[in-house]
Amino acid sequence: MFGSLPRPFAVYATRRYQPEELQRRAEVLLRAGQQVFLEVEGERIALGSGDLPLAAAVAASYHNQICYNAPPPDFWNEDTAILEASARAHMVDPPSPDEGDPAHS
Repeated sequence: MFGSLPRPFAVYATRRYQPEELQRRAEVLLRAGQQVFLEVEGERIALGSGDLPLAAAVAASYHNQICYNAPPPDFWNEDTAILEASARAHMVDPPSPDEGDPAHS
């Protein structure tokens, strides 16, 4: 949380967060003069710059384990992108009739 009237960081349930990302966001807020807090079981703990690595690790872990609701990656998007790129390359530069024919090797 951050600010004089503490409000939560904007995080989304459809993505995971790395502690370093949350730490960078908190550092920007501290440099801008905003107070940053870690809220645990309703208790707000004021943070200084030295507290940010641990607080960010705790917040990212909590979010990624409890709040994050996207399915685990199945690499479908990556596999599809590879297949599409291969198909485009094949259309641009189709193999010659002799390619793949062991008699012409």
